[in-house]
Amino acid sequence: MKTFRVPSRRPQRRGFTLIELLVVITIIGILASLILPGVQNVRATARRTECLNNMRNVGMAMMSYASSNNGRFPQLVGPDNGELIIDPSKTLSTWKIDAPWTVPLLPLLDQAGLQDRITSTSRPNDNFTNLART
Repeated sequence: MKTFRVPSRRPQRRGFTLIELLVVITIIGILASLILPGVQNVRATARRTECLNNMRNVGMAMMSYASSNNGRFPQLVGPDNGELIIDPSKTLSTWKIDAPWTVPLLPLLDQAGLQDRITSTSRPNDNFTNLART
């Protein structure tokens, strides 16, 4: 008599084994470790380019300011009458320090609003402190 075997009806499992999963994770880790230094180099180059561009813009603003003011660059400090004469008899307290030398350049750097905020008070030092906090 012949016997027939009935095939088992257990569903076959489909999926990844633990080994396959670990291999995939390892490959992804290796690829990430190869790509990240390249990304960091690109970021560093972008920061360097941005810095050079900002320095070029400040230089161009200085030259534009000088050409508009008879070849004079923005002064760091100066006496109340605007003349830059070094006289040892005068103390530094007679000199006026309104704002940093960069403030006259702000309109040339498309930052006129910031210049207005800085020069809108009679006591610039207080205003600088407030601006630094914002």
